[in-house]
Amino acid sequence: MRRPHHVRSTARRLAACAVLAVACAATLTGAPAQAHTDLVSTDPRPGQQLTQAPSEIRLSFNESMDTRLSTVSLTVDDTLLGPLPLRRGDEAGSLVAAVDDAAATAATSGGRSEWSISFRVTSVDGHPVTGATSFVVAAPTPAPTTPQPTPSSAPSSTSPADGATPSATTSPTAPTAGADSSRPPADGQSATWGGYLVAGGVLLLVVLGAVAASRLGRTSAEGDS
Repeated sequence: MRRPHHVRSTARRLAACAVLAVACAATLTGAPAQAHTDLVSTDPRPGQQLTQAPSEIRLSFNESMDTRLSTVSLTVDDTLLGPLPLRRGDEAGSLVAAVDDAAATAATSGGRSEWSISFRVTSVDGHPVTGATSFVVAAPTPAPTTPQPTPSSAPSSTSPADGATPSATTSPTAPTAGADSSRPPADGQSATWGGYLVAGGVLLLVVLGAVAASRLGRTSAEGDS
């Protein structure tokens, strides 16, 4: 017994709808499996230049991350500071890597340094993602200082200070008339007067000798006569 034509058409339409429903269900269930975990933003930003080393580094993804299956490493120039401690951030999908202050200070002691961040993280759904970012830390150059003049060690001016009474300078003066004659003469005057006395004594002896010789001559003449 053959089925009516309209019954066969209805069966075909139902079969087509069933196939279409199965295809839609497979598409919907397969969509999450094909989703990608992407890096949305970083702080510091890629290529950003900072004046001091950051205390933490933030990575934001479009899915929630599992910190137990995630690793964030820091390299400053050629110095590998190793994997950093991780924790979840306040926002969904964010990871916060703590930077040790002592290690960061030692790494940036030379002035300008390039910080490279490499990460391998896994979302809570098991989707892994790897990547890297970098930024620069450069301390500001201090302004040159002008040397201050040192105080001079030269003697101060002879002009008297404000309010001070200038001291009078004394100069030798000639002896005034009527000065005390009992004052002993100076050494040069004593030598002069001594020379005069010696010369006078010699002259006196010469005179006395001449007188004595004259008297002797007279006495001899009278005796002869």
